[in-house]
Amino acid sequence: MSWLPRRISFKVDPWERGKAQPVCLAAAKGFGKTSQKEQAPTAKRKHKKGADLALDGSSSKAVERAVRAVEGRKVRPVDPREASKGRLDYAQVSDWGSGEPADLDALQVTSFEADSGPERPFYEQLARRLAQLERQGALRVAQPRGAEPLPPFHKWSFREMRYIQWLVDMHTVHYALEAALADAVTVAATEHYGVSESLGRVFKALECFAEERGLDRSLEIAADLNNIAKASTLSEPVELSPSPNAQTYADYLCRLGLLCTEEDEATEIEEAALRLVANAYLVHVTHLTTGMRIGAAAAEKLDLFPAQALNYFQTWPDGVLPDPLALCVANVNAAGDALSPEQREAVMQELPKAMPKISLLLTPLAHTK
Repeated sequence: MSWLPRRISFKVDPWERGKAQPVCLAAAKGFGKTSQKEQAPTAKRKHKKGADLALDGSSSKAVERAVRAVEGRKVRPVDPREASKGRLDYAQVSDWGSGEPADLDALQVTSFEADSGPERPFYEQLARRLAQLERQGALRVAQPRGAEPLPPFHKWSFREMRYIQWLVDMHTVHYALEAALADAVTVAATEHYGVSESLGRVFKALECFAEERGLDRSLEIAADLNNIAKASTLSEPVELSPSPNAQTYADYLCRLGLLCTEEDEATEIEEAALRLVANAYLVHVTHLTTGMRIGAAAAEKLDLFPAQALNYFQTWPDGVLPDPLALCVANVNAAGDALSPEQREAVMQELPKAMPKISLLLTPLAHTK
């Protein structure tokens, strides 16, 4: 797809979407601690919200944080009438009490339904499905034979060049996703909207991730890279390209966008669009969970506040909800409302295929040196 940049340069205006070339980081005043703050470039439609970064929890998995965002794991007694309906539940006992047989009816449990049911909000259905897939080991990334496992998050070194590479990769992915969604919404919807009710539903779902919904991030990442380039301690200009994992995933997103606009068969268009919905959900929820944890660590270890290089995590469009995760939840639920039960299930079936692709994007950062 011609609109996907193979390389990114932030010597150009970062607010002009799609006109970037190789990342060129030139030496400047230094990336260390400084008492003087530069004024960061801002777009007219952007302003900073109070999205404070917090480094909490022991796991960097987006799955766990997505589950925490649903309405909740409510501790309650087992209801025999509910159990008699034959629904298959996963349950974790939170209080075994005395352990005596006579007390088993009063066990306090946290219930994790394997079948969350169509009545639940779509975000909750997706989060619960992710949790179920994780328990089954379906989200694991295949490692080459003999390869060492990734180090735990607290041991990541967050070297400047590794963080820059990660930002370049995330820009590539977000830019590709945004372009694919824009194509699907503006072109495919115009050409195919009236073909079938199913296509009408899936295009309405895609619209929930469009630019005006407030979740786009590529411009903010471009601004961060621009500001890091101004403050970098690098003595020579450095040209960076997306890593193979990021480029492969971006190309895949581009192909989904092309299928939505160029495919003739309605079933093929619908399948590609539903895959795009699944990937949009995962890209955004991963950024708002694991990504925020990365941002908190990078802000501390690389002193990003004086460089004004936290737009990816803190800058959101005017008028969006104060809590970006709540905005994501609302958009995902709106997408679920547009889809049929069968289409929602198709999106969930895509999760184990898409999540490993996104997990691989952490590779540039997951180093101890």
